[in-house]
Amino acid sequence: MSFQCFSFDQHTFPYLMQCIRESLRLHAMLMPARGLIEPLVIEGVTIPPKTGIMIDFYQLHHNPDIWGEDHMEYRPERFDQGNVAQREPLAFLPFSVGPHQCIGQRIAMQELEIIGIRVLRRFSLGLVKEAKTKFRIVGKPASEVLLTIKHRQNSSNL
Repeated sequence: MSFQCFSFDQHTFPYLMQCIRESLRLHAMLMPARGLIEPLVIEGVTIPPKTGIMIDFYQLHHNPDIWGEDHMEYRPERFDQGNVAQREPLAFLPFSVGPHQCIGQRIAMQELEIIGIRVLRRFSLGLVKEAKTKFRIVGKPASEVLLTIKHRQNSSNL
């Protein structure tokens, strides 16, 4: 059995970016803790300086109140313009936020787009079977991931 990733033509670049963002949402990285500089009060509880705190990006990116009851499903349409406009801007933070956000996020997204376009122009990809993920600091496949790769007949030579 073969699971089709998605079809590709020159008008699907926005959809490719939606697919990339949805993959980043589903496989959120664990970010390192940061120490508080000054006391922080949350719901009447004071957290002292130098206490390590962190944002749980996995929980943020899998919160059913934000992403719906199907939050564990791969649905790139979550990132179409209409859905993004309705969502809180800080609901999706694949590269963190603020002074400690990833300085390479723009180049990483550009590389993913360029490589994705080049590969998908030449090849059709599909999963042989559904892959499960183990949550670690970075999500990793629980077992080998098998792909079908078919050369496209009318592919360009880019």
